Amino acid sequence: MEESSSPNNLTEHKENDNTVYWQTEQKLGTCMLHLYINNMWTDVKFRCQDHVEDDKTDRIRAHKIVLAARSPFFQGMFFGQCSESKAEFDLLTTQSEILDLVLRYIYSDETTLEEATTPKVMELAHLYQISCLVNYCAKFLATCLRPDNACEILELALLYNLTELRDTACVSIDDNAKQVLDSDGFLRISNTCLTYILKGDTLSEDETYLFNKAIEWAERQCAHNDLTANGKTIRNTLGEAFYYLRLPGLENLEFLKCVKGKGFYTMQEMENIIENINDKESDAVPCHRVVKRVERRISVDVSPVPEDWNRLKTSFVTEIECTLIGKVSRDFAIRGFSLQNIEPVLLKNENKDTNRSARYSYIKDTTVVITLECMFYIEDIKFEKTFHVNQQKNMSVELSESLLLPKRDTPYTLKFKMKYSSEHSSIHLEAISDTSFNNRGQGAVYKCALSNTLGGPTNFYFFYSSKHVNCIKSVWIDNFPNRKNEDAFVDSRPVDTGGGDTVEKV
Repeated sequence: MEESSSPNNLTEHKENDNTVYWQTEQKLGTCMLHLYINNMWTDVKFRCQDHVEDDKTDRIRAHKIVLAARSPFFQGMFFGQCSESKAEFDLLTTQSEILDLVLRYIYSDETTLEEATTPKVMELAHLYQISCLVNYCAKFLATCLRPDNACEILELALLYNLTELRDTACVSIDDNAKQVLDSDGFLRISNTCLTYILKGDTLSEDETYLFNKAIEWAERQCAHNDLTANGKTIRNTLGEAFYYLRLPGLENLEFLKCVKGKGFYTMQEMENIIENINDKESDAVPCHRVVKRVERRISVDVSPVPEDWNRLKTSFVTEIECTLIGKVSRDFAIRGFSLQNIEPVLLKNENKDTNRSARYSYIKDTTVVITLECMFYIEDIKFEKTFHVNQQKNMSVELSESLLLPKRDTPYTLKFKMKYSSEHSSIHLEAISDTSFNNRGQGAVYKCALSNTLGGPTNFYFFYSSKHVNCIKSVWIDNFPNRKNEDAFVDSRPVDTGGGDTVEKV
């Protein structure tokens, strides 16, 4: 083995070479990195792309046993059946800066990443089979996501099968669809990446605009490959991505404006799509996914109390239950709720003569804090969640884990119970019976009152700041992108575009 006193070619990375006690009370990674940075007891050299061939001091030095311990690639290089005993290896497709960043991670489990260099670090880490470094880079890229680089990051996630980074990038793409599609990065993506983007049911953007951007991408690919852009070549270039354009969701005139005279379809396909647009019974559309796109996250508002709410019958109860009945036409998850805003009001008896009838006045009191106990449950899927909220703060609840409600023909019945708890009093709720709410005449909360005094002739009442009859203002829903689902298209045979050209389906 050799110990070199010659400087590393990356002199800006040289640290602590004059430290006497570099082993004392240091973590293993710190000590190992010190060995690497200061070229101590190294036994292997690497000549990279930017190194001078005749300058033997211009090399990256390392330790075979350390590299082999962290990488199957290096294990095979140094100690495998076809290993070579030489002390210098040429890595002429690798930049020294990138190799240095990889080796720093090998020695210490940390390295300095930048957005521009991270893809190259990932490529080298993947080649050297250092999966933990690939994941390390993925976590860094997730913090760099923007509409202008989301496509590039998704491309990397698909290339290296990084599911968490892939899904994070898709969220960014879905929530910023127009900015992403207008970026230069979108026109540079691969067909695989384009297909994955268009698969998304939550890519919520005007379908005509999505179609035109996909055609723009295909025309650029045709120009790059010296192909004439026509109906045949564009459809062939789009390949599977063509199937995920939701043209059957357009109106007749919008659809015809997109495709008339372009040669994308056979006459039979045109008939099927137009019949589908007009809700007529027809053969399945063979060349497109027909599910309409939706926003990824939506808030479903609960209907407010009708204008004639004063005529509704009221009653006092100790607990109130609200019922929501929902028909689920596609899979979604409930993420949380927005609850009614409740403000405390002091109810005071103004009549000091105890022998006479009470005369009350209402005084708003923002100092009162009473906890609201809630329970949300769905009987037929055996789901139940209990939580507490403060009525004076933001009246919203986000579930710790979203509740999946799969598509089904039978409606779901969501129930929401609420009551107030206080160590000083027992609380009663005042309910308003509204027969239009769920067709069963069940009550929904309007206001509540304490039945006991807190000392003297004083009660506390509560009222809603907005006139809703339900405990819940809105339900927060997450729709699913369904990109991982494989669609089975009916017709996989080549089709004739009408002009004698045959289009092969990918």
